[in-house]
Amino acid sequence: MGDAALLVRWGDAIDLATNARVLALLAALDRQPIAGVIDLVPAYASLLVVFDPLRVAAAALRGGIGRRLARLAVSEPGVAESVVEIPVAYGGAAGPDLAAVAHELGITPAEVVRRHTATEYRVYFLGFIAGFPYLGCAAPTLEVARLATPRTQVPAGSVGLAGAQSGIYPQASPGGWRIIGRTTRRLFDPASDPPTLVQPGDRVRFTVRRGAAMPPTQETEAASVGLPPTGAVPWLRVVAVGPGATVQDGGRRGYGRYGVAASGAADREALCLGNALLGNPTDAAALELTLGGGIFAITAPCVI
Repeated sequence: MGDAALLVRWGDAIDLATNARVLALLAALDRQPIAGVIDLVPAYASLLVVFDPLRVAAAALRGGIGRRLARLAVSEPGVAESVVEIPVAYGGAAGPDLAAVAHELGITPAEVVRRHTATEYRVYFLGFIAGFPYLGCAAPTLEVARLATPRTQVPAGSVGLAGAQSGIYPQASPGGWRIIGRTTRRLFDPASDPPTLVQPGDRVRFTVRRGAAMPPTQETEAASVGLPPTGAVPWLRVVAVGPGATVQDGGRRGYGRYGVAASGAADREALCLGNALLGNPTDAAALELTLGGGIFAITAPCVI
């Protein structure tokens, strides 16, 4: 995986036994860290080990992983697991695909809900977007294909089916899973550590949520979340944004297991230098103008 990561792979199967081995090695590397490893990213049947090649050589890292694998007993505990209950409003506007799923499976919508709530799911891993859990079970009772054409916008909290798995959208995003309901539980909170409601290896149980208002859509949710008072004065007004303009900082290494991409400035040295010239922390956020074209108006005295 390039000069700064190794991929430990057990196969290509999507099953609980294979995933348990992934999570067992994840737990072993958490208990006995290897110097120079900066992120561990589990998936269905593999574990990505991201490292700093200036701190540890790939050969030494491979040896350290191999020794931990050799000592890993089948009965050895994996990651600490919790049981998380997810209340769901099924059908209607919250679950636009429930009736179609029932028709495709030859059962009633009520039976879809019964099977979904009767199944205990395991969190294989988090990915796609931050906090999105891929949930599987030992004996799938609901198995449907993804939508032929994905939706451009799926509301936050939507609970979906794809193949033999279930998933929950932590924020509004495009998506092709079959949406059968929606929850009000918040799956991702960047202000918390860890930032996700569930973690790899956790067990999830869905319950029927009744008699409460539906969660807000992305638009009303965004409007209801105000910025905290900081006393800061807005000094930069965006007139035009060129292609590829983003806000970047030093990145988020170490959160890959929660589905959080490392991101960060493309030119880390330029970010550090610019911040040093301004007396900022070296990883403070900055505007990254990839292809130019940005136009800004200054509204208060400042230094850029």
